[in-house]
Amino acid sequence: MQVFSFIKNGYQLVPIEVEVSFVPGLPKIQFLGLPDTAIKESELRIKSALKFQGFEFPSSQQVLVNLKPSYLKKSSRGLDLAVAAAILWKSGQIDEPLAVDKTFVYGQLGLEGSVQVPSDIRGLNYVEDIDEPVFTGVPKESLEVALNVVTQLRDIRAPEFIEPLKTKIEFSPPKLKEDVMFNKEAARAMTLTAIGEHPILLAGPAGSGKTTFAECLYAVLENPNEKTFLQSLHMHELMGSGKLHWRPYVAPHHTITALAMVGGGDPIFPGEISRAHGGVLMLDEFLEFKSAAKEALREPFEKGAITIHRKGKKESFPADFYLVGTTNLCPCGDLVPGKVSSCRFSLTRCRSYVEKLSGPVLDRFQMLTYSHKWGGEAKVSMEQIYDDIRKAQNFARIRGQGAVNAKLAQSQIEKEMDPMILTNFLPEFGSSRRRKASLLKVARSVADLDESLEIRPKHLEAAAEYTLYPFERMKRIFS
Repeated sequence: MQVFSFIKNGYQLVPIEVEVSFVPGLPKIQFLGLPDTAIKESELRIKSALKFQGFEFPSSQQVLVNLKPSYLKKSSRGLDLAVAAAILWKSGQIDEPLAVDKTFVYGQLGLEGSVQVPSDIRGLNYVEDIDEPVFTGVPKESLEVALNVVTQLRDIRAPEFIEPLKTKIEFSPPKLKEDVMFNKEAARAMTLTAIGEHPILLAGPAGSGKTTFAECLYAVLENPNEKTFLQSLHMHELMGSGKLHWRPYVAPHHTITALAMVGGGDPIFPGEISRAHGGVLMLDEFLEFKSAAKEALREPFEKGAITIHRKGKKESFPADFYLVGTTNLCPCGDLVPGKVSSCRFSLTRCRSYVEKLSGPVLDRFQMLTYSHKWGGEAKVSMEQIYDDIRKAQNFARIRGQGAVNAKLAQSQIEKEMDPMILTNFLPEFGSSRRRKASLLKVARSVADLDESLEIRPKHLEAAAEYTLYPFERMKRIFS
């Protein structure tokens, strides 16, 4: 009989074989096959568990545990149970499972033989080629594989078979801030960006409400679908971020490095963009982030995933996040496009500050709005904004849309539009195809807000107020 367990590989688990042999020598466990420190320390847990559960460690025998393939560095949170089970089966203290050629075992042992669930148990959802149920501890909700469950090491003689659970996930979205009101310009921007989850950059003077806007925006988003949420949940468990009850909200400090932002290292670990998978990546003071950290967002932002190569190894992590950025346009925080400010810094200093925002990075934002326009009377409540967003999103579902508007293919939107509008009502876009795609995607959200099946010229014009004109003003900010 072959005994298998799992090691960590990125955000997934991959099978390895646990080969056990007894040789004369001191009664100890010797691990082979590049184990990490945590695996080596499991020797004492295994010995203690065997004793408390009424079993014997092979006397005058050294237990060799070969983890195959031997050339991979191994890190695992549930190898204890596999090694203990292999010792018991090999020594004949308990009978081997009948009619099973390959047995998968994964669980953490307590000193007295209790079996706990490894924190990365959801990684089993992504393991391929498992033909037989897995021996493990009590499963967590929404696991998609069949399990043989044990709570004590002695129970491995007669484990309880558990079918994959189909528990409905209950979300706990954040509460709306009932005491916060926005003027019409800010409310309109929040409504449109939330309808289609369009990446947005909020630029303007300090104290104009950009951070408050971003925090309130998070509360009006839609519930995630279950598949994405399970991926987000697994990433948080993998990265030790604690329990997740809704979409992630990740707001790293602007001093973060590119490595911490996207991941890397040896062994390869995920970064903050993977922690934000399925949720919001909030970058406050966007221009203060290091250039390398901002530029590193470009590829994963387009693909919704990040692939990292280090020392001949390759790991892929999910990174489908909703990007929200806030920034001042000047070191003093008072500069706005088209207005003469009493800035105490030189024009050269101000220009160099704005130039921190490269064209390719700016082009990744589908929407740009300036917060100095939000100075009017605040009359729109969060409840009204929430209701408008849900109405538009429900209409989009009725249309049969398969993704949020920000993720729709440009060709799909154009296919549903009147060719006459495409020919006669679209402005010039220069060399940027992303500006055209952004215009059409945001126009689709405007049309959904109007509950219109077709994108009309008025929807294009409304979308241009966020996708074209602000970007042009940014380019001419000092002209």
